[in-house]
Amino acid sequence: MHLPLKKNKNIAILVILILFQLILISLQVPLGNEPSIFEKTIFGIFSPIGHTINFLIESVSNVCKNYISLHSAQKENVELRKKLFFLSQENSLLKMLLDKSDEERKIRELLGNEYENLIPARVIGRDASNGYRSVVINRGALDGIKKDFVVLDKNGFLVGRIVEPITFREARIQLITDEKSGVAVEIMGKEVKGIISGDGKGTCQMKFVLSTDMEVNQGDKVVTNGVEGIYPPGLELGYISEVNVSSSLFRDIRVITFSDIKGLDHLAVMKIMAKEFF
Repeated sequence: MHLPLKKNKNIAILVILILFQLILISLQVPLGNEPSIFEKTIFGIFSPIGHTINFLIESVSNVCKNYISLHSAQKENVELRKKLFFLSQENSLLKMLLDKSDEERKIRELLGNEYENLIPARVIGRDASNGYRSVVINRGALDGIKKDFVVLDKNGFLVGRIVEPITFREARIQLITDEKSGVAVEIMGKEVKGIISGDGKGTCQMKFVLSTDMEVNQGDKVVTNGVEGIYPPGLELGYISEVNVSSSLFRDIRVITFSDIKGLDHLAVMKIMAKEFF
């Protein structure tokens, strides 16, 4: 009983194996020029996987390319900004040099043939407590600067004189608007003389003009007369803005300077003092 069953079981397994082999062979048999069924099956299974792998590879490649491009663009941007910075600095430097050259040329043209006796200078500092008392210029002993040299603005108007300290490359100027300054002056075209000193607030006072002197009027020009031995005669200083009669022996006269004392920038230092004119 058991032997026929075992024999039938073996026959069934053999038949199944033969059928499976035939199926595999049929799958590999090409249908004309078309791929075999097996190839189609394998392609259908692995094609999506291949597409996915290709997509991932392309994505990674694009990310790498974009990173490299971005890094390169950032590097170029840094270089461009650096070049722009230096170009801006060069432009500012060239403009400063041109302005400086132009200002020095204007000073020399305005003051005519006396430019050999002038030292162009630039304001680099002011009195910390009161800007109307003094300024510091970028010229000193090495440039030939000496005490009591007279200083003019770029339009040729009087602004003050050199005072100590004087270093190798810097010097201090006492302004005519300083309370401790003193300039011997006269009214242009008139026999009225006095002394100009500052009020520390940007204007000046003309002192020692007698109350009986009626030749003083608003708008009169005030010039140096050289009596104190420091300032050469004839330098324009300012004009009279107020004339008040006081109870004292002298008149109260207010003078506005021609020079913009608060905005001083380029100056001219004269190497000639008043005593050389007498």
